[in-house]
Amino acid sequence: MWRASGTAELIVVVGALRAECGVLAAGQWLPGSLRDVPFDLVQGVAGAMTVPAAAIEQLAQGLRAWREGEPGADPARHRIATVRVLVSEVWLAAAAVPWSDSLKDGARAQAFARAQLAAAGHAVDTSDLVKLDDAPFARPRLAVAYPATLMASLAQLADQLGARLASVLPIGVAAWHGLPAPHRGGMDALAVIDEGMLLVAHGERRLGELSLRTQAARADSGASTLQSLRDHWQRMRLRDPQLAAVRRLRVLALTPDATLPAASDDIAPVEWAPVVQPGCPSLRLQLAALPGSQGTALDAVQARPELTPLRAAAAGLALMVAAASLWQAWRTSEQAQDLSQQVSAARQQGQAPRPARMSREETARVQAVNAAIRELNFPVAALLRALQPPADIPVAVLSVDLSGAAAGEAPRDAVVKITAEARSGAAMARYVGFVAERKPFSGAYLTHHEIAETVPERPYRFTVEAAWSP
Repeated sequence: MWRASGTAELIVVVGALRAECGVLAAGQWLPGSLRDVPFDLVQGVAGAMTVPAAAIEQLAQGLRAWREGEPGADPARHRIATVRVLVSEVWLAAAAVPWSDSLKDGARAQAFARAQLAAAGHAVDTSDLVKLDDAPFARPRLAVAYPATLMASLAQLADQLGARLASVLPIGVAAWHGLPAPHRGGMDALAVIDEGMLLVAHGERRLGELSLRTQAARADSGASTLQSLRDHWQRMRLRDPQLAAVRRLRVLALTPDATLPAASDDIAPVEWAPVVQPGCPSLRLQLAALPGSQGTALDAVQARPELTPLRAAAAGLALMVAAASLWQAWRTSEQAQDLSQQVSAARQQGQAPRPARMSREETARVQAVNAAIRELNFPVAALLRALQPPADIPVAVLSVDLSGAAAGEAPRDAVVKITAEARSGAAMARYVGFVAERKPFSGAYLTHHEIAETVPERPYRFTVEAAWSP
């Protein structure tokens, strides 16, 4: 099987009632590449992952026939390099995860997120993939579980086409992050109307929770769908006091015949209306093709940085510098060993060793070797253990400068520079006092501190100088 080398991209949407796809190249949808496969809910069990898996396999067969069997087709133009996927929340599990100390550790965070999904009524298998968003420190996070059967079907689709699976996201997450800024309008809550489902996403300056109803969008008329949306939104605002402060609910309809509400004080449509005509991709496919609908922490596919020429050159330069340093250290060590052998031989002969006359270059090399030996003998492990703050002092040690400790002839009374970060000024002051009283330090004082204005939590970054006196 050959691997794709072109720039064409396959866009796939696994909706609530159908799976569809199209190939996008140079900003244009390739003619004949659009596919639409309704789900067979009669033969399968509604909600079982075998239903979308069978539809995805039909998409793969149709794409292979389109790419290989079309008369006069250009093979280079039909090569697919990457696959991007949007999945309806009907097939996923999502829940808001409250803040806990377990979220600080990767393995514990996964276990805690799975427990919260189970408490919300979702059945998450151990083989399913669970992703957490990158919420700020001490803030609730959003967890999304991707079924293993669905991910295996999508990986098989990409492999059969010789492409790379680049992104898998829920429709609500893609709509929240992917809509262009001019169409968001200060959005704090978003309702997505699609076939067979009504999804409400909301959060305070970020996506924090997803609420799904699978019956509201199945109403017989647009008016009843709109009324069901209003009723559902009002009940959500009564249950969640934070939603009472949301000024307006934005509504995005992914079904062309859906009746959008007129702008009012509480509900208004999203002003995003791409062209949908016979032979053109659906609104779901056009939403999936938006560049902003990828690159979030909730993406089921881990982003892999590309090996650009600049990165390759930087890696090569780093290897050259490391090799030169190793060679110089080996040469210096050989010269020091030769001098040591000469002194030992003179002592064995009972003669007082004559002081060897060394050039300036040789003297500098010997001094460098001595400095390296002093650095190796310096008790770094004990120093790092002494700098580790207790659990009640929320401070992170960023770097430790031992150059001052290794410059003298002995480590006694050497100065060590510590760079750390704290969540507050009180935590910073407590850590300085902790280091001053921590053995084997004989004293510590704060030399510099600043507030990182570009970081959302605005932490304190500071420098402490401590006297190391073992």
